[in-house]
Amino acid sequence: MLGSDVTIREVKSTDAPYITQLMTEIGFPSNPQQMRNRLLKIERDPTFRTFVCEVSGLIVGMIGIRVGCSYHTDGVDAHILVLVVHPKFRRRGIGKLLVGAAEKWATRQGANRIFMTSQIDEATAVEFAEKKNYLRSGQRFTKQVEPPSPGRPLNQ
Repeated sequence: MLGSDVTIREVKSTDAPYITQLMTEIGFPSNPQQMRNRLLKIERDPTFRTFVCEVSGLIVGMIGIRVGCSYHTDGVDAHILVLVVHPKFRRRGIGKLLVGAAEKWATRQGANRIFMTSQIDEATAVEFAEKKNYLRSGQRFTKQVEPPSPGRPLNQ
């Protein structure tokens, strides 16, 4: 399915326009400058890693993962925060390559458990996760909150 023109590599802040397009595909629109700023913050945090997939020089997929301590176990957990492949390039093995790169990085960081979430309960996302030996173990709930105003105590 995939030829020798496929490369998995770490993201660069200059990839922001492509990452912006991919994130918009899954319902998180922004602009390249916002994405560049996010990528620069993520890049400085050693607990995060972002990989992209290039096909013939075009970025067609990305995955973001984070490692850290857990309240649930004594080990190190990794969390796949985002995985997206451009619709024209799906079902070609790109997601598998991206997950493989993220899993390899996470285990090198000492992770002994990896979990992923999906903001959608789409049959293809579930099927993909199960093929990669991920088990359904809960649901995700989200809530938008506003940070406190500068100078305002957190307990008010």
